[in-house]
Amino acid sequence: MFKPAPLAAAILVWVFSLSASAQEQQATTVAFTNANVIPLDRERVEARQTVLVRADRIVAVGASDVIAVPSDAVVIDGAGQYLVPGLTDAHVHLSGTPIMRTRESFGDASMYLAYGVTTVVNLSGAPTTVEWRKNVETGAWLGPTIYTAGPFVNEPRVNTPDDRARSTRRFAPRQRLPARTPDGVGASERRHGSWQMASTAAP
Repeated sequence: MFKPAPLAAAILVWVFSLSASAQEQQATTVAFTNANVIPLDRERVEARQTVLVRADRIVAVGASDVIAVPSDAVVIDGAGQYLVPGLTDAHVHLSGTPIMRTRESFGDASMYLAYGVTTVVNLSGAPTTVEWRKNVETGAWLGPTIYTAGPFVNEPRVNTPDDRARSTRRFAPRQRLPARTPDGVGASERRHGSWQMASTAAP
């Protein structure tokens, strides 16, 4: 089984710590120098690259002999190492399922970061998921950016189109996903721009 290199995992979590604290203080610049960058736009590796990260944004990428490193930057020598963009896990259940247990209060957050996952798309969300998202956004917790849907739209909680519309009005303001609902949804769902997961056929 693949295990993340301890140094790489520690650097990733440390950079997230700097980014979180930078939200309250002056932005910190981190420079990864001499790294092998895998852009993921096609099959290639760019050798001897410098990547500048300021707060939570990549602000420059280029050859190490071209990119100027600010004098106040924290420098991490990436010689012999590989750097990739943050990964997205587009199907997670942060609160767990009967057959997939998770730690309480998003206790798995650091594991996502250790494996390079910096964004997750959560299915079957709840008000607690929104609170977790806020904790990550404010820097109170170290974890990946959370995008979440509302609760599943299925029986026994939702049985009629009216039930579905009420569910949409209740949870849409808390969600952060583009509109994507099953065929046949009503005007209420479209108006609120909600994505709610359905396990039953739409009427």
